Amino acid sequence: MKGLAGVLVLAITAIAVAMFLRGGKDLSGDSPKPMVGVPKLAPSTVLRIAPGVALPYSPPAAPKGSPLYAEMAVARAYKPIYDRLRNSTEGRTPEGLYYLARILDACANVPDRKIPRRPPPDEEAKAKFIASISAKDPNRAARLAAYDAATFDVCAGLRDIAATDKEIRELREQALAAGEAKARARNVADEVFAAMKPVAGEGSNYKLPTITDAQLEALKEVARTGDPGAIQTVGSVLASTLGDLYIRAGPHEMPVDPRAFYNGWMLASCELGANCGRDNRQVAFSCAYDGNCGVDNLRDFFFYYETSPAQSQMMGEYSQQILAAVRTGDWSYFQFVRGSPPAGTQRTFRFGGGG
Repeated sequence: MKGLAGVLVLAITAIAVAMFLRGGKDLSGDSPKPMVGVPKLAPSTVLRIAPGVALPYSPPAAPKGSPLYAEMAVARAYKPIYDRLRNSTEGRTPEGLYYLARILDACANVPDRKIPRRPPPDEEAKAKFIASISAKDPNRAARLAAYDAATFDVCAGLRDIAATDKEIRELREQALAAGEAKARARNVADEVFAAMKPVAGEGSNYKLPTITDAQLEALKEVARTGDPGAIQTVGSVLASTLGDLYIRAGPHEMPVDPRAFYNGWMLASCELGANCGRDNRQVAFSCAYDGNCGVDNLRDFFFYYETSPAQSQMMGEYSQQILAAVRTGDWSYFQFVRGSPPAGTQRTFRFGGGG
C-alpha cells in the first residue's frame, strides 16, 4: 500500500507540475488561483526534468491577433505582403499602414540613415556554422534545420526600394492617429526610450528612461486590447529599468524580477496568439547556436532553458496575472511605485520586442 500511495503522489505531482508548466489552466475564466493540495517538490527535482516528455505545443484556439498579424509573425519573406498591402485597401487600414511602415523600416533603402542595414545571411556564414557543429552532436540535424528557420532573409526583393525616414514616419503617424494598438504601444515605447542619453564623462553609462503617468496609463489601456504584438511592446517597456518608476508584485509587494517579468509578458502574448511554436525566432536561434533543441515552443524554452526554477515560478505567476489584468483592467496585483530604482540595484535592463 505504501508503494501504491507513493506512486499516486508522484503521478499527481507530475500531472500538476506539467499542467502548470504547460499552461493547462483555462485562463479565460476567473482570476488565476494558486494550486492547493499539490505536494511541494525539493529544488533538486530539477535534475529529473526531461523536456522531451512535454505534450506537443498547441497554439491558442481563439487568438486575439488579426490574420495580418499572424501572417507577419511567421513570414519568411515580406515582399508578397508588401506588394499586396501597397496596392490594396488592406494597406490603407490602420494595421496595414502600420505594417507597411514596419516593412519599409526593416528593408527599404533609406539614404538619410546613419546606421547601415544589417547584411542578409550568406552562404559563407552558413558554411562556417555547419563546420562548427560536431558530427557527434545528437542535435546536429535539428540545429541545421533551426539555423534555416532563424536566419532567412525576410527582406529579399525589397532592399532596392527607396524610402525616406519621413515617409516611414508618416505611415506610422497615420496608423497611430487611427488608433492602431501596436502603433500606440510603439509610440509610447519610442517616447520613453528617447530619454536614454549617454551621460557625459561616464563612459558607456546612459541616463535611465523615464515614464509619465499618462504614458503608463496609455500602456495599460493598449494592453487591454489583447493585441499580442502590442502586449509584447508594453512588456518591453514595463520590464525595463526606469529612472522614476519600479514595480512590486503580489500581496507581499515583492520587487519584480525584470527577466521573469519580461518573459511573463511574452508568455501572455503567446496565450493571445503570438507565434510561440518551434519556428519562433528565439526558440530557433537557441537551438541552432546553443544546442537547446529539446523543446518545441517558447513557453517550454523559457521554463527549461532561459530561467532558473525560482524565476520560472515567478514568470508563470506574472503571465497569469498579466492576462487577468488584460481581461479585467484590474492591475492591483502589480504596484507601480514612483521613485528611482531601489538602492543597491546592480544591473539595468532594456528590453525590445513587439509585433
